[in-house]
Amino acid sequence: LPNFFIATTFFIMDFTSMGGRNCIRCTVWLRKSLAFFSVIFNTMSKFHLLSFVLLIVYTLIGGAVFYALESDQQEQQHSNITVANLNEKNEQARRMLDHLRKVFALKMWKVGRHAGTMSTKFTRSRDIWKWYEQNVDNVTEFCKSTNQQPNKTAVDWSFWSSVYYAVTVYTTIGYGDMTPSTTSGKILTMIYALCGIPLICYILQDWGWLEFGDLPISVALLMVIFLLCISASMFLIWEDELTYFESFYFFFISFTTIGFGDIVPKYRISMAMCIVPVLMGLATVSMTINLVQSKIEQLFENMKKNIELEYEKKQTDPNKSLMSVDSDEDVMTRLKHIGDGMSFESRFLFRMLNRSQRRLLEECWNRRVKTANAASQTILLNAEEESQTSIAMQFPRRNTYVYNAE
Repeated sequence: LPNFFIATTFFIMDFTSMGGRNCIRCTVWLRKSLAFFSVIFNTMSKFHLLSFVLLIVYTLIGGAVFYALESDQQEQQHSNITVANLNEKNEQARRMLDHLRKVFALKMWKVGRHAGTMSTKFTRSRDIWKWYEQNVDNVTEFCKSTNQQPNKTAVDWSFWSSVYYAVTVYTTIGYGDMTPSTTSGKILTMIYALCGIPLICYILQDWGWLEFGDLPISVALLMVIFLLCISASMFLIWEDELTYFESFYFFFISFTTIGFGDIVPKYRISMAMCIVPVLMGLATVSMTINLVQSKIEQLFENMKKNIELEYEKKQTDPNKSLMSVDSDEDVMTRLKHIGDGMSFESRFLFRMLNRSQRRLLEECWNRRVKTANAASQTILLNAEEESQTSIAMQFPRRNTYVYNAE
C-alpha cells in the first residue's frame, strides 16, 4: 500500500509538471498527506487497531439503520397505545361515575324516606354530598395518574439503544429486551447477523491470539475475573439501582454470551457505556480459550516427544523403560506415569485431550513397543555406528529395516 501511494504520487507529479507552481504545491501536499495516512495505516495494522475501527464503523452504521427503521414505527405504536389507553381510561371513569351517581341517589332517597327532623336530614344529605364529591375527585386523579404513566412495555428505539441492539446481534448475546417490530427491521437483523457474526469472530480471534509468551492459564483466568470486577464496579456508576452482585452477574452472562435478559441496562448512557467492557470481556475470554487450545496442542506434541524419549531409553537401558515392562495397564495410564513430573496445569490438560489425539498417542506408543533391535552394523571407513531395527510382526514375518544414524 505505501508503494502504491508513492507510485501514484510520482505519476501525479509527472502529469502536473506543466501546470506551474500551484500544481507542484498541490502534488507535494498530496504526497505528504498520503505518507501521513500510510503511517497511520501501518501503525493501526501493527497494533490490531484497524479491525477495531472497522467494528466501530459497522456498529454505528447498524445502529443508525435500525434507528431509522424502528423509530418511526415506535412513534406510531406509542400514539396508538396512547389513544387506546385514553379510551380505556375514559370508559372506566364513565362506569365508575355512573356507579357513584346511582349510589348517591340511593343514599339520598333513603335519607328522604327515614323519619327525622329537617336538621338531621340536612346534616346527612350534606355528608353524602361530601362523600360523593370526594369520590369524584378520586376518580379524576386516577384517570390523570394512569394517563401520565409511561408505557413500560414499549421499546425505546433511540440511537444509542439501537447501537446497543446492534452489538447484541453480532455478539450473539441477545438479551431479548429489544426486538424489531417491523418486517424490514427483522430482515435487516438477519442480514446484519450473517455479516456481523463472522466479523466479530475474526476480530476476537485477532485480539485473542496475542503473544504473551508462556502465559499460565491461571493468569488468564485471573485477567477475566479482574475485568469482571472492574466492569461491574463501573456499571454501578450509571445503574445505581443494581447491587454489585447483580452487576457482576450481568457481565458474567454477557462475557459468556448466555444473555438471559433478566438484568439489562435501564438508561441510555449505560447502554452505550456497557458496549466497551463487553467487547473487552469477549476478547479476553477468546484469548483464554485460544490459550487453552494452544496449551493442549503443545502438551500433545510434548507427549509424542516423551514417547520417543521412552523408546530411546528402551534401547539403551530396557530395565528403566516403561515400554519393556509387562503390565495390564492401558497406554494412557502408562503415559500418565511418564508425565508424573508434569505441572498441575499439564496434568489437568492431559485429561482434556480429545479422542483423536488419544488415538494417535496410543498408535505411536504401540508402534514403538513393537519395534526391536535386530542387529547393529559399524562402518569403519566413516567411523559411524548405525542401528538396524525391524518391526516384530506375526508370522509370516517380513523384515523392514530402518537405519538411524547415532
